[in-house]
Amino acid sequence: MHAFLLFGLLRTGDWQRTRCRTALSIEPAPAGFVGDEDLEPGERCVNALWATDDGVLLAAGALVSHGNDFAVWLGDSSDPSVGPNRQLRGAIPLALKLLVTFLATFDSPATRLRAVPPPPPPRKRLADPLGGALSASSAALEAIGFCEGSDDDLLVLDDREAPTQLTTLALDGERDAVRALRLLGARRDWPLRDNDRCRLVPEALSPDEVEAFRTADVQLSDGEDSVDGLPEQHAMLEGALAERALEIGARIARRAHRHDLVPAAAFLRRYDSGDAAGRAALGPHFDARPTVATAVVDLDPAAYEGGGYFVQSHPHCSSRRLVPFAADGRDACLHNAELIHGVATVCGIRSSLVVWYNRRDGAEKEDDDPDVLFAKAATPPGNSLFLHRAAAAGSANAHALLGTLADARGADSSAIEHWTAAARAG
Repeated sequence: MHAFLLFGLLRTGDWQRTRCRTALSIEPAPAGFVGDEDLEPGERCVNALWATDDGVLLAAGALVSHGNDFAVWLGDSSDPSVGPNRQLRGAIPLALKLLVTFLATFDSPATRLRAVPPPPPPRKRLADPLGGALSASSAALEAIGFCEGSDDDLLVLDDREAPTQLTTLALDGERDAVRALRLLGARRDWPLRDNDRCRLVPEALSPDEVEAFRTADVQLSDGEDSVDGLPEQHAMLEGALAERALEIGARIARRAHRHDLVPAAAFLRRYDSGDAAGRAALGPHFDARPTVATAVVDLDPAAYEGGGYFVQSHPHCSSRRLVPFAADGRDACLHNAELIHGVATVCGIRSSLVVWYNRRDGAEKEDDDPDVLFAKAATPPGNSLFLHRAAAAGSANAHALLGTLADARGADSSAIEHWTAAARAG
């Protein structure tokens, strides 16, 4: 009934009296667009929107509540001059805005969100540009992760499909898809492969800790990164800042119930789309032993748009999911080192804190051997990430080389610290 109501509203000419700016626009529908006479007893229209393109109506929708039950209504324009691809261009961002409205305002353990399946279009299509979907609205709901439920004919937001679908839209530039991912939050282990453990730890850092690492005065390395050969743009942490980072790493592991982990090293990394000599992304990769788990803190998600940190359960990018960090920079993502991860291209500046973990009961003997680790650190030359791993494992050669590198850049205290550690390691 609800979806047919929307189709009836879209056939009216009332919308023509409200012109929009050129290009796609999602705006509140006029007062009375969904009136009391259109609602069942106990229902309330929370939000009504429509999508227009240069004054042409493409789609309309509403978020309707009935107690703790919420439903998304979505309908296409019946204007014969508006084809299904153009309808879809308006339906997807409109559906995303309704989803964000629910997640930001009403989402709780007591509430549930479903969607009313839109009816088929009033005219037959000779082609199938929507990949089998009955309408653009149906395709839009599928694109954000709705699927058929089990108890009735309403659609439900699928826990497994929604993050994947929203990630695809986010990587295509839909900002509300990024907001939806952050609001959905993964407050539990994500449904990845059985051996891939990934958990978002909310509010792992205090606001003061976020500010301290966001504004830390560190020297970023421009050595060649082992993943893609671009400048590393990271700084291994030492001294009091490293101690503070490792304490945070231990806290993250405790809150994620990963008592098998012990933090071993930490570093800050920077991505800047405006720096031609820097980097704006990091390709998919996994972390090598002795690291068995990695924690990442996105210190300022509001400072960039698009892209961001992702995890990927299979080699193909179709399994890629953006991690929904909260905008205040306090969340951490902890996952196994073997889980493929990286950073999709950002527009702006992204700063992150990364903690590597070893297994508390010890790693494999070969990976524990400082000389083996130092040999690995020598390829490619100058890769300080692997060099610091060798030093953390007790390699005198690694400490000596790090001391020399610190002395060359004028970091006297760091040089003395590494040379002293090299002498003690013998």
